[in-house]
Amino acid sequence: MMTAMKLRIEKIGDSTVLVLPDELLAKVNLKPGHWLEVSQLPGDSVRLTPCTADFNKAMATLDDVMVEYHDTLKKLADS
Repeated sequence: MMTAMKLRIEKIGDSTVLVLPDELLAKVNLKPGHWLEVSQLPGDSVRLTPCTADFNKAMATLDDVMVEYHDTLKKLADS
């Protein structure tokens, strides 16, 4: 089990990000593009839980569809 670590929330461009160290990502088998579920716990605590492989696969498929049909989806959104 990994000991507690302090992570800083950073502003990068127009986004606010939480940078996770490679060591942590490797231990919990996360890669860029994977999703985390955030749960609020009693008090001011939160829990980050990796989403299932099925969820990550579905979101990757959705990303592919959104790229492939970007123009069509934009036209639908604008109408």
